[in-house]
Amino acid sequence: MSEEQTNKTLTEEDGEKGATLTVGAESAASAEENKSKNRIIAITVGAVVLLFILIVTMIYQMIAVTGRKNEVLKLKADIAELQQTYEQGEETLDARKQRWYIERRARELGYAYADDIVLD
Repeated sequence: MSEEQTNKTLTEEDGEKGATLTVGAESAASAEENKSKNRIIAITVGAVVLLFILIVTMIYQMIAVTGRKNEVLKLKADIAELQQTYEQGEETLDARKQRWYIERRARELGYAYADDIVLD
């Protein structure tokens, strides 16, 4: 006997019970469909949450990289400035090692050679 004939027979014999059996089969199919829908919704929500976390992490990393790049640029500018100061210091030191500078500074401080004539 087919399922349709069984449901029909049960409906004729038991009246209301047969209708309940038919509805029970439909609700089982509906429950299975609801499970499937719930599973799809859960997977979608999980994917959206994961995507959100990945996007937030990526934005944070981009901000951090930009900050580091700015810091590197500032440090390079500081290095260039310090190199210039160093070179100027070397030039000054080279000039002060010259005999004429040493003699001039010594005369400013009141020193003179033994054979120098001092004019007052």
